[in-house]
Amino acid sequence: MRGRHRPAAGRRAQRRTRRVARGAALAAPVRRRDALAGRLADGVLLNWTTPDSAGASIETVAAAAANACRAPVPVGGYVRIAAGPDAAAQARAHTAFYAELPAYRRSLVRMGLGGSGHVATEAARELVLQGPAESIARRVQEWRDAGVDPLVVYPVGDPGSIPAAVRLAVDVIHILTPSATTAGSAAPVSDEIEGGPELRARS
Repeated sequence: MRGRHRPAAGRRAQRRTRRVARGAALAAPVRRRDALAGRLADGVLLNWTTPDSAGASIETVAAAAANACRAPVPVGGYVRIAAGPDAAAQARAHTAFYAELPAYRRSLVRMGLGGSGHVATEAARELVLQGPAESIARRVQEWRDAGVDPLVVYPVGDPGSIPAAVRLAVDVIHILTPSATTAGSAAPVSDEIEGGPELRARS
């Protein structure tokens, strides 16, 4: 009987696998995401990752896809920016929430952030970009050079700082892709949606 009937847990796992195979992009802060996505998903959205870590993820996804005899899987991701006179404080506040979540914290530490014990501070400095548009564009290009495409430039902060962050994000994208259009970027930013519109830069 055991040989002819799949256990309930196995049936649930099989249903989850089918949903991933049919679905869109897979986003998660864990390393095994990359191999799973390469085998089954339509794409990957990297979150809270350095350019070096992004490059390693892309290699893992590509190898898993090749082993599964699949076409290459696109790997996109988020790059956050903060703006305004208190951009550093906004970046730390945004990062602190994630740094307290065990899975994200382990991922950040694994990437070398938090060696001093201040995970949120180091992650905010490295992963929430601040400063003039030209310097941010140079940093964003590091993710593009690693192969992340599409790249979502994600403005963060409190409602009062979001409009400035959105304008900065538009300037960064214009530097990276001068011919790109950012439809909807001039629309009012809702106080109810953290980060406002997400703006994409394609290679």
